[in-house]
Amino acid sequence: MRFRYAITDSPLPISNHMGTVEISDADDGGSVVSWTAEFDVVAEARDEIVSMLNGAFSDGISGLEKALQQ
Repeated sequence: MRFRYAITDSPLPISNHMGTVEISDADDGGSVVSWTAEFDVVAEARDEIVSMLNGAFSDGISGLEKALQQ
């Protein structure tokens, strides 16, 4: 399964944000979740924004996993 989204308005210094969440079958019978994004960001904020979004994606996947285990 694949879910694609666009963020058209953000308080962050980014634009053209296109994200994809992809879920595939794992060999052990579970699932593998991959969350990626492409966006334009001002050079001065690149490292901070990439780090923040990586954390947000990780937290989102962890939250999904917890919700599905209940």
